[in-house]
Formats: sequence, structure tokens, C-alpha cells
Amino acid sequence: MQGRSISTVNVVSASLGYDFETIMLMTRAAQEAWEEHTLVSPSAKLEDAHAAMVRRIMQAVETGERDPTRLRALALSGIRGE
Repeated sequence: MQGRSISTVNVVSASLGYDFETIMLMTRAAQEAWEEHTLVSPSAKLEDAHAAMVRRIMQAVETGERDPTRLRALALSGIRGE
């Protein structure tokens, strides 16, 4: 599933015209959030959680967020109910 995070972010972000640096930032945030999520909630609905995390990262990037730690926290926020 980790590879899926990478490909999902890359495909969608490339189609939206993000530069390479931004794509790598989103990819890193998605990977780190996914790894942290699966350690905390290994039995959660994986497909739903994955899609929600990627969506949150992309929404944050669209509003200008570029801090990897903040992106990871935002990705996990809905999964944890924060």
C-alpha cells in the first residue's frame, strides 16, 4: 500500500500541474502519514483511509501549505477524529 500512496499523489498532482518539488513534498507527507496510520490503526478500512489522507494533503497544498510535518498532521487529522 505504501507504493500506492506514491503513485496516487504523483498521478493526481502531475495532472494538476504541480512542480517536481511540490510533488515530492506531497509524496513524502503521504508516505509518512500512511506509515504512521497503519502503525496506529492497522485494521482500519485501508482504501478509505488512504484516499482521505491523500485528499487532505492535496487540499492543504492547494491553499499554500508546504511544511511536511504539518501536511502529515493534516492527513492524519480526520483519521484520528481530530
